[in-house]
Amino acid sequence: MLQGFGRALVEWTAQYDAILCPSLAELPVPLGTMNACDAQQPMAAFARSAAFTPFTAMANLTGSPAISVPLEHDLASGLPVGVQLIGQPEGEGALLALAAQLEAARPWANRRPGPAA
Repeated sequence: MLQGFGRALVEWTAQYDAILCPSLAELPVPLGTMNACDAQQPMAAFARSAAFTPFTAMANLTGSPAISVPLEHDLASGLPVGVQLIGQPEGEGALLALAAQLEAARPWANRRPGPAA
């Protein structure tokens, strides 16, 4: 069933070089937040993780390459806010070239959050 769903997603997105979506469903959380889930309730931990990263499912189900780039920063915290690019199967080269173009247009190498972030 998942393989069929994955094939359908690949066919549906075949007309696009890449799909642009958020990396996360919310702003970055403090380090250790995701580890705080109760180990005795693995499904609750999975549900929290899935709610935090719902956009990664398309790449995971299709086996398509994906890359997340820190295109923006949250003004309040200074933390990076990523966008995810999902490419076509075996399209790693095109995806990396697109990410390089984004980095050239909006450099992020020297943008870092402050120590309190």
